[in-house]
Parts: sequence; structure tokens; C-alpha cells
Amino acid sequence: MLWDGSPKLPNLPKRKTANDIVWGRAGKDARWLYQFSRLLARTEESDRKLLMFMAQKMARATSNNQSGVSVLAMFSVAIANR
Repeated sequence: MLWDGSPKLPNLPKRKTANDIVWGRAGKDARWLYQFSRLLARTEESDRKLLMFMAQKMARATSNNQSGVSVLAMFSVAIANR
């Protein structure tokens, strides 16, 4: 029961960084988010509040579904970037 050498480690994939995980940071999603935030900037405050309310309702209705949460996140990010 003697150990001869070091254990062989498996070839693990590289972990994603926080910047890799963020939605809308690059590519098609970034262009879409930029255009969406520009359009939101031109809407009135009451309309933005209505959109945010609807996004929150969608997120609650689909709490088991990832898309509802991402819609709410998209609205929040776009409003914050105005």
C-alpha cells in the first residue's frame, strides 16, 4: 500500500469569469440592449413604470422559468443605463 507518484488530475474545463456570465455585455445581446435602452429613454416615466410593472408580473408568473427573470433583469438594466 505504498503510493508511487502524484495523482493524475482530470482535464477540467476552464471556469467562466463574471464578465463571461453577464448578459448583454457583448455581441448581439449588447446591441439589442443598447437599442432597447435608447428606446426606453424616449418613453415617458409613466410608460416606463407600466413596463416595469408588467415585467415584474411576468417574472412572478414564470418563477420556475428562467425567461421571466431575464425579462425583469433586462428591463432593470435598460432603465439603469438610461
